[in-house]
Amino acid sequence: MIRFIGCGRSGTKYIAEVMQKIGMDIKHELTGKDGTASCYAMSPPPYLQTIGDFIVHENEDCSKTNWDYTIHQVRCPLKQIESAYVVFFTNHWEWFENHYGYSKRINRLQRCMTYWYVLNKHCQSLADYTFRIEDIDNEWETILNKINIPITPIPELKKTINREQRNKIPFKKEIKIDWSVLYNQDIVLAKRIKTLAESYGYKY
Repeated sequence: MIRFIGCGRSGTKYIAEVMQKIGMDIKHELTGKDGTASCYAMSPPPYLQTIGDFIVHENEDCSKTNWDYTIHQVRCPLKQIESAYVVFFTNHWEWFENHYGYSKRINRLQRCMTYWYVLNKHCQSLADYTFRIEDIDNEWETILNKINIPITPIPELKKTINREQRNKIPFKKEIKIDWSVLYNQDIVLAKRIKTLAESYGYKY
């Protein structure tokens, strides 16, 4: 059983679809026979209810599953924070508050910054391997080797899944994120985010 974990808006849906294309039953925010790709799979229930009757992981406690290998995928904080600012609403922030203790009532940008830092630190602490989603083409063979899957070319799959979901949101609050925006919001936290991002190999 393989677990891909990371922040919401870091490409877990994309990696699930890539793995499915090569025949792996790895589902997004659900657990298939081969594993999951999810921003919730490192925490116990309750999970947020999303659309209709779909309930994330069907309330399975993924934090107690005996995973064979856990991969942490990380996305550039400027891109992830910008996307989370638009996409995340009350239910996601309630989950973050319930599991990680950060109030959903704090400033939206502050929440998004805190989320990127706290979630990536937590995911990294659980992971056997961490990679940047932007480097998936170069990381592909390494990932397959680590999870004992025969080497096969990475499937061609459009990488705009996150953007398509974001574009469907009515009345979305767009924001353009750069380091000056983060520093103006919280200089101490922004420096921590930048240091952690650089430890993953991002260069600014």
